[in-house]
Amino acid sequence: MGSSAWASLVIGALAASASGCGRTPLGGRQPDVGVWETQAEAGVPDVDTPGEEGSCLIDSIRYQSGAANPNNACQSCQPSRSSTGWSSLATAPGCLGLGEQHSCAVVNGSAWCWGDNTFGQLGDNSATSSTMAVPVYGLSSGVQAIAGGSGNSYALVNGGVQAWGDNSSGTLGNDSTTSSLVPMPVEGLSSGVQGVVAGREHACALAGGEVWCWGQNNSGQLGSTGTESDVPLRVSGLPSGVEAIVAGDSHTCALVADSVWCWGLDTYYQLGYIPVDYYDPDPNSQDPVKVGGVPSGVQAIAAGGNRTCVLADDKVWCWGETNTPSGSVANAVPAMVSGLPSVVRAIAVAGDHDCALLDDGVMCWGQDDAGQLGDNSPTIVFASLPVRVQGLPSAVQAVAAGWYHTCAWAASAVWCWGYNVSGDLGNNSTSPSPVPVRVQGLPGS
Repeated sequence: MGSSAWASLVIGALAASASGCGRTPLGGRQPDVGVWETQAEAGVPDVDTPGEEGSCLIDSIRYQSGAANPNNACQSCQPSRSSTGWSSLATAPGCLGLGEQHSCAVVNGSAWCWGDNTFGQLGDNSATSSTMAVPVYGLSSGVQAIAGGSGNSYALVNGGVQAWGDNSSGTLGNDSTTSSLVPMPVEGLSSGVQGVVAGREHACALAGGEVWCWGQNNSGQLGSTGTESDVPLRVSGLPSGVEAIVAGDSHTCALVADSVWCWGLDTYYQLGYIPVDYYDPDPNSQDPVKVGGVPSGVQAIAAGGNRTCVLADDKVWCWGETNTPSGSVANAVPAMVSGLPSVVRAIAVAGDHDCALLDDGVMCWGQDDAGQLGDNSPTIVFASLPVRVQGLPSAVQAVAAGWYHTCAWAASAVWCWGYNVSGDLGNNSTSPSPVPVRVQGLPGS
């Protein structure tokens, strides 16, 4: 698994989408997955818990109608709801934001994080990691969405963007390279922002149909020249009226009507085109390029690592790096993911694994060496076809994919599975789990 594999952190998914709702990072050292918790030890309930009709979806611009449930903590992420059926919502935000080895969630307008805190990415004014959720300093209300980057985090707060954690590449966007243990405002993005997403070492925001990016720019992922920027720069060359943005490891994409435009690194054709110089060892484009072959009726977009995916006609289509048991394969043309039910509600893309939210649960595919697919199969390290996550309560509302871990909202709680060396799963443990475990420390948990 490559060290540059990343999940799409989508905070404000289809206005922001992932991995969100989120995108996140993947890749890195190999975990020790020799001993697994049993389902009972992991705290997975034996009986499904009745869930809400409403849905707060990650990496999606669609949400389900139904009576609002006041006990649904994820509800705070929904600015409005449709009266009937599934509807488009360009500014759908994200309740979950997973980073490299940390996770965050929005609970009734407040921000909470857990896991690795080496760079202050938990935002609790310390550099001490936590195996349980801790409140983000100063963000007890008004939080609309959240996302996790490599060693940093981002939140959409009352229409403005705040960031905290590592700032070595200007990834906090506050006109400095000084890291911060607490949230700091991103320069020039104090209001009118619809969503924010994070790549490996860059971040972007959507405001007024325009895209602004900052941080690392070694592959043109900011849509401009230069090595990096510690303040947001407007991405030029996009059609007007951008509806959603997502970020992979070192590439960024935007959804405009039914067309997708991408820029940045193109090593695995994650931009959806084959470079003129096929033999360029580091192909990239700072200018947005239109992806060919995208199906009509795009409902959601997500990115992670070196891959981009869309949800169209309730099916999932992906291009870029496809990981297989025998290695990676590059695909410049969107291809439909096989093995999923006829209707998919939302998608989450990571560096080496992906997940789909269904009416009756979650299915994931790809690398499973740390239990990140949640199928309770510790002997299986790769799934070429989607497998069902085991033990989640019913009425799953959101799913987000992280480095080697995955999380979901279900039954008014957050459940995570996979890698856990830094407390990524938030269950007051550092043991990995191939089945969902409930995050501890969140309000109501």
